[in-house]
Amino acid sequence: MFETHVREEFSTFSWIIEGMIERAGMVVVESDFPAPWYGEFVARRPLDGIYEPRSDL
Repeated sequence: MFETHVREEFSTFSWIIEGMIERAGMVVVESDFPAPWYGEFVARRPLDGIYEPRSDL
């Protein structure tokens, strides 16, 4: 029951975190969710050092 609640109520948090990472000038390379309430993100700065924010955010 708790797992269903977390999945339905908090599933949008990943796109919020990804947007924050991108706005900080980084790119999400990998993401994993080993538990319904826990996510891991690997991010890096672009190799050329130039970051242009996405216009659709």
